[in-house]
Amino acid sequence: METVTIAKALGITNLGHISTDGTKMKANASNNYTLSKEEIEGIRRIIERGIAIDKEENKLYGDKKGDELPSELNTQEKIREKNLKFREFHTRGIENVRIEHNLVCSAHNLRVMWSKLGSSVAALCNIKALVANFAFRVSSI
Repeated sequence: METVTIAKALGITNLGHISTDGTKMKANASNNYTLSKEEIEGIRRIIERGIAIDKEENKLYGDKKGDELPSELNTQEKIREKNLKFREFHTRGIENVRIEHNLVCSAHNLRVMWSKLGSSVAALCNIKALVANFAFRVSSI
């Protein structure tokens, strides 16, 4: 193998015929894994397309690789602040956070319903009953 490496470095090899000194080696080639010229050209086209896409993305995104931290986590201070918010969440308890989440979701749903229903008085009365029922359930927890 070293001989082939040296010959390649000298530029005196090609994909034609390689002669050795008569050393017997077990063959490690199979026609099942041999690629035709068309298959090699297909692979070459795929690689060229990938290189072109990569160059195009470099023009669009510059030096960004895609693994950068978001702007809200790009400094140590911001990361500490996020960790502190998680600790606050953790110390409040999952049940209290779940209740707050449900309230926020309910408020959003009410806002959506309000915008869709507009001035329908009967529908607004149903919303009022839903809010009262939900408020009662939350206060009893």
